[in-house]
Amino acid sequence: MITFKTEELCRQFLDDRLHRDVRLLVTALASYMEGKHDMGVVVTAVFPEPGVERVSQTHADGRAVDVRTKDWPDGAATTAETWMNANFKTGAKGMNVAVYHVAGNGWHLHLQAAKRPVIIKSGDSTIVI
Repeated sequence: MITFKTEELCRQFLDDRLHRDVRLLVTALASYMEGKHDMGVVVTAVFPEPGVERVSQTHADGRAVDVRTKDWPDGAATTAETWMNANFKTGAKGMNVAVYHVAGNGWHLHLQAAKRPVIIKSGDSTIVI
């Protein structure tokens, strides 16, 4: 299940300016967390919030969202980060789809897409969407 910190974040998540691959990444993470920990995800940031400094332009460009991790079991955030990066690629050199870090409003999982399509890795197969 995907929930949102505020109704405004839900509207932003459905906004056409948000890169479609970001929605795919959040859906994949929610499915992973449901299966692994019987819990969904909470989206806490989509587009930039006034007064919150950002490390990059990905939020402003509509290519990133932040997901709350403070209620997750110990180790779940780093495990989810590893799983996401093993199964999805941005196609941009040195850019992971998932980054567990502290920025803006504290520790969270930052999910991001490059300007090019996300690449799904599955065993020896590669799918570009």
